[in-house]
Amino acid sequence: MLAAESMPWFVLAGSLPPGVDATMYRDLVHALKAEGCRVLLDTSGEALTYALEAGPHVIKPNLYELEGLVGSQLSTNLEIVKSARSLLSKGIELVAVSMGVEGALFVNHKHTILASPPNVQVRSTVGR
Repeated sequence: MLAAESMPWFVLAGSLPPGVDATMYRDLVHALKAEGCRVLLDTSGEALTYALEAGPHVIKPNLYELEGLVGSQLSTNLEIVKSARSLLSKGIELVAVSMGVEGALFVNHKHTILASPPNVQVRSTVGR
């Protein structure tokens, strides 16, 4: 991977287009890590599940996606933190769980940070 030679970090984000194999992000994470790159992953569904096998350095699931990964509803911040920490055994260094108006939890092996957003009028959740 020629581009990987000069880039220390790669962001793999978004849904995969129709017809693209759900293992694509997993394969990219493996290839990038083999080149010494670090990977942040933000996707969902099967693509997320497969990509976890490759151990991206950072993942950014929303609460619904995290619940899907662990197979249960998460009602408290403590449950969210415990579930996020369970993913760290896959080689992930940081799990950033977005929770809408409740903010985001950033979880690693040593620390947990809750980032609470200010009260603002939401126009779009995807930056439009």
